[in-house]
Amino acid sequence: MTQHHETHRWTPRLSTTSEAELVAGLAVGGSVALESLQVLRGRHMPALLDYARLCVSEERYAAQLCHQTLSTAVRTAAAGRVRPGGVRHSLVLLLQQHAAEWADDERRQRLEPAFIRWLFETGHGGAGHAAVGKHLLRAFWHLPQHEQEILWYTEVEPGGTELAAVYAGIAETDLAYERDHALRALLRSYLQTYGASCDEPECRGYLRILDAQARSARPEGVSPELDAHLSACVRCEHALIELSTLYTAPRVALVPALIGYSGLRYAERVVPVHPPAGGQDPANRHSATRRRAPALHVALAVLVVALAVSVVLGMRASA
Repeated sequence: MTQHHETHRWTPRLSTTSEAELVAGLAVGGSVALESLQVLRGRHMPALLDYARLCVSEERYAAQLCHQTLSTAVRTAAAGRVRPGGVRHSLVLLLQQHAAEWADDERRQRLEPAFIRWLFETGHGGAGHAAVGKHLLRAFWHLPQHEQEILWYTEVEPGGTELAAVYAGIAETDLAYERDHALRALLRSYLQTYGASCDEPECRGYLRILDAQARSARPEGVSPELDAHLSACVRCEHALIELSTLYTAPRVALVPALIGYSGLRYAERVVPVHPPAGGQDPANRHSATRRRAPALHVALAVLVVALAVSVVLGMRASA
């Protein structure tokens, strides 16, 4: 009787059900789980195939990788072990993780050489990696699931207001407000995440000024003390670049940080990822970063992309 009641409650709403409700439906069992899976598969399989093709050498291997990813996700959800988070983002990272596992056995030959090189550069297989660039990914994970869904479908993979609202489980008329709210929450989460990671009290003391500098359009900077600190602190200089980009061009910051390997290539299948108007690095507005902005911009992009999988695997293992 209970299962029949659950089926009646869920089935009529599946086509417009939020991602969170669909994932919860997988744990209900029976026809509810089957219908939830069908909707989730229809929503996400095309995008997963697009991403898998970037990781492997042949179409058949992309299909195998997607099947393995969905099977793992369904088993995890059915067992009630899902960490609340954006579904598409979680699936892309899970696929990335399974592809990394292929590199450890005979399936390595199925992978794209570029993906294997990326794994080596990120520390897969024992190589070390730097500790800069992980803060935006962690800050994103700290958001509630509906805010992750909103930012994913308005910034990373913009697919229209109706789709974003349905996936996030909100009214379409509320999307613009909720998007702005989610972005502000991400900025706060970034500052908290970065501050918690700072070993030096001096760096934590500059958090508010870093935020003010990132929001400011004044090229001379808002604080001579911060300028002096940035000249000697690469970590805070990188944080300023990420914060500035979040304020001026959030998609430019989010795509490589959240996806990692080939994030830009994957996201550009939807809408090209453009830098801010005029092609100017947001950090170039500030005197402290102008001296080394081109090199730092490249270094940050490399580090963010390089660290995504390592951070994912480390955080998931400790969860």
